[in-house]
Amino acid sequence: EAVTDTPWFLDNKFQASAATDFIELFDPATNELVTRVPQNTDDELRAAVDSAEKAFPAWRATSVLSRQQIMFRFVALIREHWDRLAAVITLEQGKTLADAKGDVLRGLQVAEAACAAPELLKGEVLSLGSDIETRSYLEPLGVTAAICPF
Repeated sequence: EAVTDTPWFLDNKFQASAATDFIELFDPATNELVTRVPQNTDDELRAAVDSAEKAFPAWRATSVLSRQQIMFRFVALIREHWDRLAAVITLEQGKTLADAKGDVLRGLQVAEAACAAPELLKGEVLSLGSDIETRSYLEPLGVTAAICPF
């Protein structure tokens, strides 16, 4: 059976990468090749950043309550597909199903915490005297990145 390369996702669609270097992903239980994950090109990385920058003004203009509704839906999707997500973790990493379900739980907890955004984004007001106060406002900043060491 032919192995399919994992596509990458840009502008709301999956597409094949132009990469020439791939990371092979093996099922730890059978040592069978499951997929090849592209090591995306510099141009593809730039396209991803450009896409995020293009989407940012609309996201910034989206109310906090509308963003919260998106997160509620995300939480519902995690709950709905819990077993499927755990099975993918098991396939990719060789974890037991129980351990993989624990990973899904931890991800769910992060998503649930993000649902508190309206409360967390209110900012603060500090009264320094009868006629002085300071205010802090929390606003989206734009494209960011995170590098995970695992």
